[in-house]
Amino acid sequence: MFFQQDSEIQKRLQEVAAVIGDLPDGRPEDIRHKEAAFRQYQQSENFLQKRLLADAWCAAFIIRKCFAAPKDEKTAIGITQNLFNDIARHSIAEKDKPLTKEIQCLAESFAFFHWHLSFPEVFARGGFDLIIGNPPWDALSPDSKEFFSAYEPRIRNEDKDGQNAIVEKLLESSSVSRQWEKNRRDIFGIVHFIKHSGRYSLFSEGNLGKGDFNVFRMFLETAAGMTRQGGFVAQFVPEGLYNGANSSGIREALFSKYSLICLYGFENQRGVWFPGVHNALKFCLYAAKRSGETKIINAAFRIATHERLSRVKRGNASRYL
Repeated sequence: MFFQQDSEIQKRLQEVAAVIGDLPDGRPEDIRHKEAAFRQYQQSENFLQKRLLADAWCAAFIIRKCFAAPKDEKTAIGITQNLFNDIARHSIAEKDKPLTKEIQCLAESFAFFHWHLSFPEVFARGGFDLIIGNPPWDALSPDSKEFFSAYEPRIRNEDKDGQNAIVEKLLESSSVSRQWEKNRRDIFGIVHFIKHSGRYSLFSEGNLGKGDFNVFRMFLETAAGMTRQGGFVAQFVPEGLYNGANSSGIREALFSKYSLICLYGFENQRGVWFPGVHNALKFCLYAAKRSGETKIINAAFRIATHERLSRVKRGNASRYL
């Protein structure tokens, strides 16, 4: 579920998008003029108010329940419906100024991105025509070896006991300890957003509360949801898409709401496809059309050589009903 602005805000965004969209774009200077016009709108009071409203919604899921207010007083806070109403009315009370400042700090720190504000003309017509990508394959969990390697690189080559000894020593530094705590808190905040905001829903039943938060699944759901009816989406993602229990919700959606055109599974033996990626890692390419349901899939697996890929591209793939 995308952040929902009210109908008047959406209407105004689409009107602005239509005006900018009608500007000529046949020459490089025309493109620059259109960009400047949109950037100018992004600095308007009207747009900044809309962005603050969207930022507040995102921040509600990750904000600390207290933060350092003026004079370093710890103040209990919460983002409430009343605050949303005040932002929408451009009537932020003086008592809420520290809170709105914290929202803006979180928006910058977490790089909140609001698709409906950045691409109003796209969503006015139902979404993107085509989305392609290679999203991150990382799991959302604190990685002590990765984090502390910035302070002590040799931790990467130590066994578990050696790693623990290095971590224990580094955490004696209050600054390192604070950064580690912030790293963990930030990750847990993102996971909380994923689990409870309603922005993501294609989780298999029973797995939502578990620790497997490989972010490719969220990127896949985002891309599929932003594609217009009749549009296409294609991505390189880990093999978990077709054999992982936590991707069953995504698979069900691809079969029932999309026409899954192809699914090709690759093996990275000898680093044939990605030299910098571990050779035991398997991944796949899928392509789907947002239309109807899947009836036939062109599928091939264990593609480990360029020759095999060439045969698949020439039509040497299995077709599944």
